[in-house]
Amino acid sequence: MKIYLTNFVLSQVAVIFALACFMLAPHTRGVCQQGRDLTNNNTFLGDNALSNNTTGVLNTAIGSSALLDNTTGGANNAIDAYALFHNTTASDNTANGDDALAFNTIGSNNTASGSRALYSNTIDNSNTATGYRALGRNTIGRTNIALGFEAGLNLTTGSNNIDIGNTGLQPGVQHDPGRYGRNSNRYLHRWNQWSNHSDRCTSYRR
Repeated sequence: MKIYLTNFVLSQVAVIFALACFMLAPHTRGVCQQGRDLTNNNTFLGDNALSNNTTGVLNTAIGSSALLDNTTGGANNAIDAYALFHNTTASDNTANGDDALAFNTIGSNNTASGSRALYSNTIDNSNTATGYRALGRNTIGRTNIALGFEAGLNLTTGSNNIDIGNTGLQPGVQHDPGRYGRNSNRYLHRWNQWSNHSDRCTSYRR
């Protein structure tokens, strides 16, 4: 019985030792990244954060797999898990929130604040999305602005749109003033009334 127990204890110690060696192996230690790349002035913190970067400079990646696929893109800021996950060569993007700009590859000058904001954007530029899933389905549309929960979610390829607090128009759907533009039309009507009769005010000038 003593021999059996001794062999059992030794086997357990061997298993623990093997696991410890595996945990300390170089390829395992490289997964959790933390620190600064002084050569390229990059800052990273999190599992696989900026782990494939080659010559990209001035990047900040904080969160698991943030800027994972980046190679030469520069001046990107990715904060939270999977932010700018697939970015490769694009520059000057800001992604704050998990999965923000996750599928962006070469689109530049985009700003995404909120979980899954600009999630599907791939190659286009100069979009601004603030809010959960704001412009989440945009793929190749550019210079769009979306503010609010799922703002601009229905936009996929359109450009030069502004959506504040609404999901925007679906492709092929005609504009419905009652749903999307009642207030803006009302103010436009008042502006037209004022501008059309502004000449009446001239008689009161001195």
